[in-house]
Amino acid sequence: MKKVLMCLSTDLQPSSFDIITGIDSGADFILPYGSVSESNVKDIVYDCVFTRSKKDLKSIGIFIGGRDVQLTESIGETIKGIFFDDLRVSVALDPMGAYTTATATVLKIKKALHRINGSNSVVLAGTGPIGQNIAVLLAKEGSNVSITSRKLEKAKSVCDLLEKKYSVDIKPSEVKNDSDTERIISNKDIVVSSGAIGIKLLSKYTWIDKNIKILADVNAVPPLGIGGIGPHDDFVEKYNKICFGAIAIGELKMVIHRKIISELFKSNNLFFGLLEIYKLSEKIT
Repeated sequence: MKKVLMCLSTDLQPSSFDIITGIDSGADFILPYGSVSESNVKDIVYDCVFTRSKKDLKSIGIFIGGRDVQLTESIGETIKGIFFDDLRVSVALDPMGAYTTATATVLKIKKALHRINGSNSVVLAGTGPIGQNIAVLLAKEGSNVSITSRKLEKAKSVCDLLEKKYSVDIKPSEVKNDSDTERIISNKDIVVSSGAIGIKLLSKYTWIDKNIKILADVNAVPPLGIGGIGPHDDFVEKYNKICFGAIAIGELKMVIHRKIISELFKSNNLFFGLLEIYKLSEKIT
């Protein structure tokens, strides 16, 4: 039975990245759907689950991506409610690649630090999709996490949302200038930069004399988020700190992404959100 991956996206056009990765992950055919919403996903799902017998439904998987993280998650929950009896297929969510990138970042940190529990960490510019999910996973590992934003209210709003969704306690911090950043990182074991492309959040000369243990930057496009870290840095020690660059993180992200897609075809009753992706990925790193 041919393996079919249905690539659903909240965007107008499904991501070519997700489609190509689906092919590389073992799918024989990709069916891309754009502009997917809670209102139209029901027909899309029913059209696929009625095509094959129950024993063959494991050869169909659904991958949901797109830039709208909240809508992607809502669509995932909607799909859960559509399935009944054994008429279901396995589903994976990865909006903006945030789940797999966050997973790769935290697994790198965990391997380097060995024990995250009890550590102090900060995710700079952590209110975006990747930063939020890195913060959640660090908190789940027992780190005392804070996220920064130029506006305290925005950081507070994100922290409240994450507490509601994942039962984690993450502290909001306001950063308006380099002095604020230096103050916030001064007592941290782990510093992660997850800002927008083209914005340097931390200069090399701000962190070299701090007692930071781990530095990770998820931005691969120059100028990088953390000065002094190269995109290919992978467990590279600099000034007594272990550093990870975005391309090194991205290589593990791709391993995780492909693994999740391949898992969809092993059963018809799997669901991969952030925490499920992280749990599975711990076994492959």
